[in-house]
Amino acid sequence: MDKHFGRLRCLVLVAAGVLCLLPGGAPAATRNTEFLTRDGCELFLNGKPFHEISFNKYDLVLEMFAGEEGRSDYGPNPALSAETALKNLHAYGFKTLRAFAFCHGGAAFLNPVRKARYLAALDKTLELCDKYDLRLVLCLNATDIYFWKSQGETLADLVGNSRSKSRKVSEAVVGELVDRYRDRKTIAAWEHENELLYKADSGNTRRECLGLKVPTLAEVIRFHAEMAAFIRARDPNHLITTGDSYRESLWHQSQFIQGLGKSQWAKDTPEQLLSAVSAAQAAVDLFCVHDYINIHHVEPRVCGPADWVRVANAAGKPVYYGEYGSLPVPRNEKTKAKWDKNPGWFTSYEGDEGRKAEAYFARGIAQFLAAKPSLVHWWTYQHDAAAWQKDPNRGDISLERTPRLFHQIAEANRQLQLATMGFTYVTMP
Repeated sequence: MDKHFGRLRCLVLVAAGVLCLLPGGAPAATRNTEFLTRDGCELFLNGKPFHEISFNKYDLVLEMFAGEEGRSDYGPNPALSAETALKNLHAYGFKTLRAFAFCHGGAAFLNPVRKARYLAALDKTLELCDKYDLRLVLCLNATDIYFWKSQGETLADLVGNSRSKSRKVSEAVVGELVDRYRDRKTIAAWEHENELLYKADSGNTRRECLGLKVPTLAEVIRFHAEMAAFIRARDPNHLITTGDSYRESLWHQSQFIQGLGKSQWAKDTPEQLLSAVSAAQAAVDLFCVHDYINIHHVEPRVCGPADWVRVANAAGKPVYYGEYGSLPVPRNEKTKAKWDKNPGWFTSYEGDEGRKAEAYFARGIAQFLAAKPSLVHWWTYQHDAAAWQKDPNRGDISLERTPRLFHQIAEANRQLQLATMGFTYVTMP
């Protein structure tokens, strides 16, 4: 173990100690079987062990909100489109999905007129989920850009300073949503944020990345702990997760920003990466990572599903892949060099290109069937936004448009459940 890694390990241990002292302490399994629960590294639904490969439907709440506001950006009947998606998922026996609360739309919650419409949309979203027996991992987007810009602050202020004005705005929004739905079994888990860890130490030595002031790894670790304690104090019923993705240079980035390393973007060793990501998951119930099998990388991954399951289970936590997938890649001058190295890539999920996508999907599925994570939400089900309809490289799956890929995921879910639970919820209408 080199001296720099030893320093990071000390940071991890100190951070973990801080987490245990925060209000709420370490996560504990709730025994109310109406909710999705955990006992150590195992999930339970209705008192039975639970594993699933399902989907993101990230725009579900946004779509319902468009309907409440009478906007056309989700087509002529957003609520009907949303219900069709849930009806199809229910018909095949899926039990959970993931959606965003805001996605850069937090300003709506701070406008009284729009807030009333937003809450009506969220109420109707949960009612639809109940109708189709689906539980929702709701990403609270607690660092929504408007929360800090409206206060004249930065992302780093919101994340790193619990007394900042923007943190208070974030907590007010998160607290109201948690209070409103803390008794609803429809919520599978609260998720603090989407891919905050990905931003940690991603800037220069002034902590700026593309003009954005970014937090450090230590600040993200602390933020996740503080938000988990804040939510858990209001709601003992629901599981909590982080929504984290990561860069494979996360440890090196942290060292570089602290002046302890020479290379900010060097690839981490498995030990380095596993420790850095694990520290950010210490205070939550579901050990969360995001990953994609082609577009974000060309080389073999430093850590795969088996590594994350091993480390998370050793810490007594289930693994949650909040996003996973293999996305179409546009073929143009910008991507030419990567295409030259990867001629098997694809530009679409449809037709002959869709056949290539199936091969990439199969690679990811094989890893999950071997590693057996608790929960996977594939990216993504049924883009209904009008802008996506015109995108030739759109990256969404649906029963109507891409039936072969949809059935591939349904079959993977069936196999995972039979292997881990001894039974399956999957039905093939």
